[in-house]
Amino acid sequence: MRNGFNFGLGMGAAVVCVAMVSPMQARAQETISDQVWLGSTLFTIEDLENLTDAAKLTQDQQDAALELMRGGMARARTMALRTYRGNDDFDWSDGEDQEKKMKEWKERLEKQRREVVEVEKSVMEDLKSLLEPAQADEGWAKYERSRRRLLLRSVDQVQQQAAQIQGNNNMHYFGGWGQESVPDLVATIRASKLTKEDVESIGLIMEQYATSMDALIKDYRSGAKLLLKGQQGYWGGWSEDSEAEKPSEGDLTKVMDSIKRMKETHVRHAQQVDNTLAGDAKDRFMRQRLRAEFKWQWTPSKRLPQLKAILKLKSLTKEQREEVTAMIKKADEELMRLAAEGLRAQDTARLKGDDGEQKNPWEQMQGEEAQARAKKEAKVRKDLIKDAVALLDDAQKMAYETGIESEQDLANAFEKRRHGTEAWGLDQDIAGWDWDEQRGEDEEEQK
Repeated sequence: MRNGFNFGLGMGAAVVCVAMVSPMQARAQETISDQVWLGSTLFTIEDLENLTDAAKLTQDQQDAALELMRGGMARARTMALRTYRGNDDFDWSDGEDQEKKMKEWKERLEKQRREVVEVEKSVMEDLKSLLEPAQADEGWAKYERSRRRLLLRSVDQVQQQAAQIQGNNNMHYFGGWGQESVPDLVATIRASKLTKEDVESIGLIMEQYATSMDALIKDYRSGAKLLLKGQQGYWGGWSEDSEAEKPSEGDLTKVMDSIKRMKETHVRHAQQVDNTLAGDAKDRFMRQRLRAEFKWQWTPSKRLPQLKAILKLKSLTKEQREEVTAMIKKADEELMRLAAEGLRAQDTARLKGDDGEQKNPWEQMQGEEAQARAKKEAKVRKDLIKDAVALLDDAQKMAYETGIESEQDLANAFEKRRHGTEAWGLDQDIAGWDWDEQRGEDEEEQK
């Protein structure tokens, strides 16, 4: 697959290839975008990678598939933007015609749902028509399997809604924390950037994972069909004040059982991958698992406010920067080892059915083992910061302590106005609390 893709929206290459290949007889094309919110990411590079691997695409087929997927993504992006910006059409604050406005809003979302499904169906049909019969026979089902794994993204919300229906007020779901999520292990492997040899070493494990998970996803999808009917929070789904049909107790039991087994399947195969890989590959895989599943209990050292401040010093010499970088790498090795112990303990508890899912994630972090690990991590970070500061000369230490390295820095700081009323927002730029910047740091943590 080529790097540096041209993200133009031209469809020429795809049209030519589609025209040259006769359509194959097939069942109606399956879609998933009406059951999980994908927004502007209807198709991404991950889909191209999955189709390439599944059907062994030639370079010409990859180029054509790329154009088709880009076109579908652009159309979905347009729809999502239209919906977001269309929210301004409704003045909810005036208290008038609220029911009428809500009805119109839901109708717009339902229209978008229908439109995005048609885009997905059209692109999928065109993608399949690119394939030779042998490629389709061998690879198309595998590609559809990868698309169905996108339904894992709905697990957090479905659990929350199922608990709400069942009146289980003791369940606390924090999707962003990762505790209730079921990640796509294939996506984690891809993000780990393993070598061809490493990928081949876990090939059987991953095939078994994909097959087992797909069977569970189908069960989950069947039981959760009413909860997945339109993406909750966007265009419908069940809620207490809606007129939607309420899922039966049998369906809810089926859903929760499927989710439990999906979590266990994920853990078992992740453990097998962890046990198979070695050296740098093992570390890369664990780093990506931590990012996906332990995100609030794993922070790479270079994101510590103190280290970010040191590395931003313009006066750092090449030797100082290299030494600080080496310190960060050494500390991260120890921090990742400690975090990995925590994740593996969570894996073990999950397989035993004792992973504390009835607890708030904050409560889970208050356990004895978690607290002992947190103390060790705190010492590693404290020592790292102390050693990094010790490398600085007096002028650099002053710049580090004041956040001002030059007259221009002082002028810029002085001219910054106190916009807003939130006290916590005043010093976030110097304290390292810039959450917008943190969210933007989506690079692969490989160093």
